[in-house]
Amino acid sequence: MYIKEIKWLDKENNEAIVEISDSKNVITCYAYSLEYNLGDKVKENLEALEIEDVISVDIIEEEKVIMDGLSCNVIGVLCCDKSVLKIGDLLINIQKENIPKDINDETKVSARITRVDLW
Repeated sequence: MYIKEIKWLDKENNEAIVEISDSKNVITCYAYSLEYNLGDKVKENLEALEIEDVISVDIIEEEKVIMDGLSCNVIGVLCCDKSVLKIGDLLINIQKENIPKDINDETKVSARITRVDLW
């Protein structure tokens, strides 16, 4: 994951809207105290503010991100004991208590994320 674009909201406080890419998918994130520059590799996972409408999907579904402002609809794979959603090389920490109990780790899912943050 790397920083593709930075739109400063408040440069003095390092608050920005940031586009993160894995060269295939792009996700728009909110960042406060941003310490990255354009082109930098992102070292930590992104953070989902809230994940909802999680359902399993057919394994042939392509992993993708569809942005709607700062929220997004995604198709990805649950991993790390259902605490991370992997979309290509994008890694998003999620609240596993929001994942239905009948969905297992390593399952491909569709979900809506209200906002993704870069901490």
